[in-house]
Amino acid sequence: MGGAWRMGVDHGVYCVGCCWALFVLLVVVGLASLPWMGLITLIVCAEKLLPRGRAVTLGVAGILVAIGVLTLARPELLAPTLG
Repeated sequence: MGGAWRMGVDHGVYCVGCCWALFVLLVVVGLASLPWMGLITLIVCAEKLLPRGRAVTLGVAGILVAIGVLTLARPELLAPTLG
């Protein structure tokens, strides 16, 4: 019983240590928008459960990098107009 408890605590500490930024993002996005929370959940599930999860990770990373570069180069394309 003590070994199972210790293993659970070790795994929990490891999980929080490696994924704390994702946890914070999910809380912030979840409070702001349920559809975005659902999309992030689907992406994480696809990365973890699909046989080609690594390809999903690389694809999503590439899309996010492209959006970031586009935002730097042409912010008016992604920002809502204020006029």
